[in-house]
Formats: sequence, C-alpha cells, structure tokens
Amino acid sequence: MNMTTISNSPVRRRPGPFHLLALVLALLSTGPAMAEELVQADPALTAREVVGIQLDALKALDTASPGKHMLQVWALAHPANKAFAGTLSRFAAMLSGPGYDGLIGHRRHEILAARAADEIIEFYVTVEAADGSTSAYVWVMHKVDTGEQAGCWMTAAVSPAVRLNRTA
Repeated sequence: MNMTTISNSPVRRRPGPFHLLALVLALLSTGPAMAEELVQADPALTAREVVGIQLDALKALDTASPGKHMLQVWALAHPANKAFAGTLSRFAAMLSGPGYDGLIGHRRHEILAARAADEIIEFYVTVEAADGSTSAYVWVMHKVDTGEQAGCWMTAAVSPAVRLNRTA
C-alpha cells in the first residue's frame, strides 16, 4: 500500500541525535516489571481493540519519556512490521518522523469505518494532534498465522498522515 502525505503545514524538524539517544536509553532502561504491565498479543483481542490500545499508548506517549508507551505500540506490531523496522529504536524514530509525529501525544482519536478481507482489516482513523490539526490514517491489521502469536491481530502497517485541516 503506497500512500502519500498531503499537508499544508510547514515541515517539522526531525529529532536530533541527542533526542534519539535519550529515547533509546529510556526504552532500554525499562525493567522486566514494565513488560508485565503491557498488553500482549492475544487471540481474544479484536483487531479494533488492538488499534485502540496502540492509539491510547501513542496518545499518552511523551517523547521526553517514551518508556512503556512506545513498548506497548511495539508489542502489538506484526512480526513483519517489526522485521521491516529492524529495531525498537528505529521504529521509535520512524514514529517521531514526518507523517507519523502527529500521533505522539495527540489530543483525541476516532476509529472510523473498517474494510475487511480474509485475515486483513483496514481501519480508517482520525487523530487530532497536539497542535490542533486533524489527520487521517489507515491502520492495517493482519492476523498472525504462525508462531506463538498465531491467531492474534497485530498492526502490519500504518499509512502516513493525510492532513485534513491546518492547526486550530
């Protein structure tokens, strides 16, 4: 799925090397007790519930102290998504970059219509970013078919933002 970002806002700066270093150190410093608090992939979770858990984690995420919230998003990422990202720190950097940075610390979100086919569901999501702008995303969910997470809905991809309005 190839999607483009439409935006009338100025380009945001990417996080600097010190910001990313702090992010990686914060993620690595989370102890084993934090992993117990995370919602793990579970066949009992619906695809919509997984999207909601990830959006709630992104809403609560603060780049100055990402810790468990970034780990929560990562925990429900599809194995193919994790393979594409490579590492948790690269995944975190991608979320902080253009097209996705409006998800971090957003004000509110709404999961709208879904389109399903076999073991894939696409959810259309709107997000009001911290700056008041509203964007749309397509959240692509795949059901894992092998391994210890077989039967679990996990996030395979999220489209870059399509800007619906300028900042309020």
